[in-house]
Amino acid sequence: MTITRSICILLTLTMLAGCTSFQPLYPAPDIIASQLQEGDFVRVATRSGDLLKFRVDTITDEGFDGGELTLAFEEIAQIEVRRWDSVETFWLLGGIAVGVGILWAAAIVSSGIGFPD
Repeated sequence: MTITRSICILLTLTMLAGCTSFQPLYPAPDIIASQLQEGDFVRVATRSGDLLKFRVDTITDEGFDGGELTLAFEEIAQIEVRRWDSVETFWLLGGIAVGVGILWAAAIVSSGIGFPD
């Protein structure tokens, strides 16, 4: 396996981790309305058992909508919103730096550069 291919595989795997995570919101209308913002991506479990994922377009006093879907606050059993996660971002960037450093060191050792006889 070439160094370039190894780097590509490492970067692809670390990017899968992402820099965001879903954070639960307490399913009370006033809390959801205060913490939810237009443009947020949400995962919602409804009281009827449906699992929905969508981007929030509009928030009203009664609920919110995204695309062709309108959802009242009373219909929500559980809601999670995707937010920036600084801890995941730290580990992602740290993993990339360590991986690149290991691959760089392996390339130097395998080529014999930098080691006098």
